[in-house]
Amino acid sequence: MDAAPNLRVVSNMAVGYDNIDVPEATRRKIIVGNTPEVLTETTADFAFALLMAAARRLVKAIDILEKEAGRLGGHGAIRS
Repeated sequence: MDAAPNLRVVSNMAVGYDNIDVPEATRRKIIVGNTPEVLTETTADFAFALLMAAARRLVKAIDILEKEAGRLGGHGAIRS
Protein backbone atom coordinates (compact mmCIF):
# COMPACT_ATOMS: atom_id res chain seq x y z
CA MET A 1 0.00 0.00 0.00
CA ASP A 2 2.98 2.26 0.54
CA ALA A 3 3.92 1.77 -3.12
CA ALA A 4 0.49 2.99 -4.28
CA PRO A 5 -0.37 6.18 -2.36
CA ASN A 6 -3.41 6.89 -4.60
CA LEU A 7 -4.90 3.43 -4.07
CA ARG A 8 -8.61 3.59 -3.29
CA VAL A 9 -9.89 0.04 -3.88
CA VAL A 10 -8.42 -3.45 -3.42
CA SER A 11 -10.31 -6.51 -4.60
CA ASN A 12 -9.32 -10.12 -4.19
CA MET A 13 -10.35 -12.72 -6.81
CA ALA A 14 -10.98 -15.28 -4.08
CA VAL A 15 -13.46 -16.17 -1.39
CA GLY A 16 -11.63 -14.55 1.51
CA TYR A 17 -9.28 -11.67 2.02
CA ASP A 18 -6.70 -13.15 4.41
CA ASN A 19 -3.88 -11.86 2.20
CA ILE A 20 -5.00 -8.24 2.48
CA ASP A 21 -4.11 -6.11 5.47
CA VAL A 22 -7.70 -5.03 6.17
CA PRO A 23 -6.95 -2.94 9.28
CA GLU A 24 -4.32 -0.99 7.32
CA ALA A 25 -6.67 -0.58 4.36
CA THR A 26 -9.39 0.65 6.71
CA ARG A 27 -6.98 3.11 8.29
CA ARG A 28 -6.12 4.46 4.82
CA LYS A 29 -9.82 4.51 3.81
CA ILE A 30 -9.21 1.93 1.07
CA ILE A 31 -12.23 -0.18 0.12
CA VAL A 32 -11.59 -3.95 0.29
CA GLY A 33 -13.65 -6.39 -1.75
CA ASN A 34 -13.67 -10.08 -2.56
CA THR A 35 -15.70 -12.55 -4.60
CA PRO A 36 -17.65 -14.73 -2.15
CA GLU A 37 -18.95 -18.04 -3.46
CA VAL A 38 -16.89 -17.70 -6.66
CA LEU A 39 -15.61 -21.27 -6.32
CA THR A 40 -18.69 -23.01 -4.95
CA GLU A 41 -20.00 -24.44 -8.23
CA THR A 42 -16.54 -25.23 -9.60
CA THR A 43 -15.61 -27.11 -6.43
CA ALA A 44 -18.80 -29.12 -6.58
CA ASP A 45 -18.24 -29.93 -10.27
CA PHE A 46 -14.67 -31.07 -9.62
CA ALA A 47 -15.70 -33.19 -6.64
CA PHE A 48 -18.37 -34.89 -8.75
CA ALA A 49 -15.90 -35.48 -11.59
CA LEU A 50 -13.45 -37.12 -9.17
CA LEU A 51 -16.23 -39.24 -7.74
CA MET A 52 -17.27 -40.43 -11.20
CA ALA A 53 -13.66 -41.10 -12.26
CA ALA A 54 -13.15 -43.24 -9.16
CA ALA A 55 -16.48 -45.03 -9.51
CA ARG A 56 -15.83 -45.86 -13.17
CA ARG A 57 -12.14 -46.70 -12.57
CA LEU A 58 -11.19 -44.21 -15.27
CA VAL A 59 -7.43 -44.28 -14.66
CA LYS A 60 -7.37 -48.08 -14.92
CA ALA A 61 -9.44 -47.92 -18.11
CA ILE A 62 -7.00 -45.45 -19.67
CA ASP A 63 -4.07 -47.72 -18.76
CA ILE A 64 -5.78 -50.67 -20.46
CA LEU A 65 -6.60 -48.61 -23.57
CA GLU A 66 -3.01 -47.38 -23.86
CA LYS A 67 -1.62 -50.91 -23.57
CA GLU A 68 -4.08 -52.22 -26.17
CA ALA A 69 -3.39 -49.34 -28.55
CA GLY A 70 0.33 -50.09 -28.35
CA ARG A 71 -0.25 -53.81 -28.87
CA LEU A 72 -2.42 -53.14 -31.92
CA GLY A 73 0.14 -50.85 -33.54
CA GLY A 74 -1.32 -47.53 -32.43
CA HIS A 75 0.78 -44.87 -30.77
CA GLY A 76 -0.89 -45.41 -27.38
CA ALA A 77 -0.76 -41.73 -26.39
CA ILE A 78 -4.17 -41.18 -24.83
CA ARG A 79 -2.84 -38.90 -22.07
CA SER A 80 -1.42 -35.55 -23.03
